[in-house]
Amino acid sequence: MSKFITILSGLIQEAGRIKLDFKTQTLLDNFVNKIYKKKLSGVKTYTSLGYMPIVTSDGFPGQVEIVLDPELPYLGLLDQKVEDSTDPNDFVVLINPNKITSRKYLYQTLFHEIMHATDPMFSTKQSEKLWSTYDPEIDEKYWAHPIEFRASSNEFLEGIVREFNIRKNRLKNKSNIVLLMKAADNILDYFSKGKKLNKLAFNIINEITDDEHLNNVMGKILKDIPLEYPDVIELMPERENPPKYISIIELIKKYDPEIWKRFLAMLYKTIGEIKSSLRNYQQTI
Repeated sequence: MSKFITILSGLIQEAGRIKLDFKTQTLLDNFVNKIYKKKLSGVKTYTSLGYMPIVTSDGFPGQVEIVLDPELPYLGLLDQKVEDSTDPNDFVVLINPNKITSRKYLYQTLFHEIMHATDPMFSTKQSEKLWSTYDPEIDEKYWAHPIEFRASSNEFLEGIVREFNIRKNRLKNKSNIVLLMKAADNILDYFSKGKKLNKLAFNIINEITDDEHLNNVMGKILKDIPLEYPDVIELMPERENPPKYISIIELIKKYDPEIWKRFLAMLYKTIGEIKSSLRNYQQTI
């Protein structure tokens, strides 16, 4: 661990995940609930659900329109109402309700698009030179690009913070907080040292999106067991396919080793934040 800290000491001082303020996060959760209700009732036409205030990271206020678009070929997309606009008020997030598999995945998608909307490179500081190096169709021009790194890395870190908070609050045996602490360390060790993910850490990362949409009662009960009794996870069979976010983060590592160091620094600080929250909870037991 000390070697890892020494290598990244300069980055760790300045790197940190982007956090939404309480009001913005509440609005985001409200839109998740609103969109999910619309999905259940059925949406067949382009439907606006309202506006979400934002502030770009360089301090310019704006608003993002949230729209349901059943014709969108994927779950989510940030678009502009006026092409090449530098106005943060011209953003629209399009969501295809038919491609939603869970509330968690929907939240993560909206968070990702809000990361783009608050990125000055998308508005106030956009440039033709910068966009010429960005291409979603070419992996090395997508995953390693600072625009996508900002959104994808913060999306993942937001996801693990939320997942640890869910599990902390659902523990049936509060002494199992120790297992959550070990899982947090294991996630850091996996990315920084290449150690194998233990079953609980694997489950935590896998459940960030909760992609498996289970409609039967028994399936949901079994899925909830590790949330309430993390020690039981050791009795469950190992999963073979890597979680969605493992694949995404590995692509960042593959295409830009330098930006990977920044991700590790951000992860280190985020794991510290998670463990601090777990320790505070432990002291109240």
